[in-house]
Parts: sequence; C-alpha cells; structure tokens
Amino acid sequence: MPHLQVLTRGREYKFDDLVGVLDNSPSLRAFSWTTVFPEDGPYVWLSLMSHPAMRRLTHLELTLCGEWPQPASGPLEFSDLVYLRLFLCDNGPERPATRLDNWGMFPSLRSLNVYPFGAKYTPSQRNDFYSGVAKSCPVLTSLLLEDYKVDSDSLLGPEVWDCSKRLAYFGAGPEFFSNKPDILPPPPSSRPLTLLLHLYSAQAYEVSAETDRRIQLFIENCHEWGVQEVLLAQSWREVKDMLSQEESTGVDYHLPLYAKFHASMADNGISIRDRNRVTVMDSEGTLFFQLLES
Repeated sequence: MPHLQVLTRGREYKFDDLVGVLDNSPSLRAFSWTTVFPEDGPYVWLSLMSHPAMRRLTHLELTLCGEWPQPASGPLEFSDLVYLRLFLCDNGPERPATRLDNWGMFPSLRSLNVYPFGAKYTPSQRNDFYSGVAKSCPVLTSLLLEDYKVDSDSLLGPEVWDCSKRLAYFGAGPEFFSNKPDILPPPPSSRPLTLLLHLYSAQAYEVSAETDRRIQLFIENCHEWGVQEVLLAQSWREVKDMLSQEESTGVDYHLPLYAKFHASMADNGISIRDRNRVTVMDSEGTLFFQLLES
C-alpha cells in the first residue's frame, strides 16, 4: 500500500496483518489504534509503537496505560508528530500515572487530546502526568481534556498549567465553563487563552432559566480567564449533522447548541469558531445557526 496515508481502523487487523500493512506503507502519516487489550496487549502495543512506520507519523491516536512495560532502550522518538490523542486506561489509586516521557519524546507535538476513559487521579498522579507532558512535549500549544464531567479526581487540577509555557489553547468537558471551574485561571503568561470545546452530544433542549444562568456564567468565566475566542473540536457541518440526526441523550447544556449562546457571546466580544476557524455566521456556520433558530 505505497500510497496509504491514513489508517483509522487499525484495531480491526490482526497484529501480524497490521505489521504487514505498516511494512508496506511508506507514505503513512496518520494512524489510529484504540482497543480493549487482551492479556498480552501491553507487549503487542510496545511492539507496534516500536515499528519504524510510527516514526514517520504526524497524527496518532492510541490507548495507553501507565503500568505497561516501557521501551527497554528508552523513550521512543516521534519527531514528526504534531497531533496526539490518548485514551488512558483506568489506572486505579495504587497504580502509576501515565507519564509520556516514559514512552516517547515528541519534539514537534503541538496538540494533545486526552480521554481518561475511567482513569482517576490523585494530586500526586496528576503532577506526574503533567510533568511527563512538560518533559516530552516542549512546544505544546494545545491541550484538550475530553472529560464529560469535571470532578475532584479528574485530570483537571492546578498542575495543568505546568505542562507547557506555550499553552494557548485549552479545554475540558462541555460542562467545564458553564459551571465555576475548580481551578484557578491560567497565569498571565498564558493569556489570552483560546477555549476548546468538544461536543459529545448534539441534543438541544428548550431555553430555560437554567440555560440563561449557564450562558451568563460561561461569559463571566471567559472574562475571568482572559478568553477571547472559543474553538470547537468539530466542524459546523459535523455538529449540524449530529443535531439533525441524534435523538435525545439526556445531555443538556451543550451551550453552542443554543442560538442565544452565540448571540450573547458576540455581544460580549467573544468569537466562536469551528475547528476550521470558520465563524457561525460564515458559510457552513450559517446553515448550522439557521438550524438552531428553526
């Protein structure tokens, strides 16, 4: 497969077959391999990450667990990687937290998305995680914690600001800014900060007094944190398709799904763009906004 550049369904291959694909894909640049591992999974994972094709990737999505065996020769170098999305296994209170610097070095990584996948963290474990990020990702500018809800044992804590002095984009679960954040605002050196939002549901409900309260609190938090721009992890087209097709999920207060939210943000000088940096009033954003108003 000399022209294969993107492999998003790597988990559907048997390991030996997958190695064969990697052996014959010199143009591969984006790879996803997330799965629930069998007993020998950690060793399979280590063999896969050691494959020469991994060194050529620019985008990578994978599952990682802190207690897995580490490369015997030291951290692997992912010199061209600019985007990494991690699904972290449930580490448990007695297990070590995942440290990226134990597994790899990412000198070009700009964007890190983390999905804890049931993992819970003590303050010490959080500190270990972000220390590892700081050591292995020296030019990191974007961090998204894909927690649906933020609580005391999540990855969100004051240690987050230690992961990079260059951090310009940051986000947590969709409820993060519609409540009062449990951590202090970023230091002045990290402002103005662009807030990242990842929507897990696209089911909107009728605007209520609680919706109004959350919109106002979101705007207050933006001002306190120095946020001048909100960037969605999806495109307007993707969110529009979700909103058109998805049935009720019981997930409320995804504020970008309310026309009033967009109007209130604009009135307060805070722009909202999709991942392609298109505003809600431009091209495909307009179609999405019209659907909200209908």
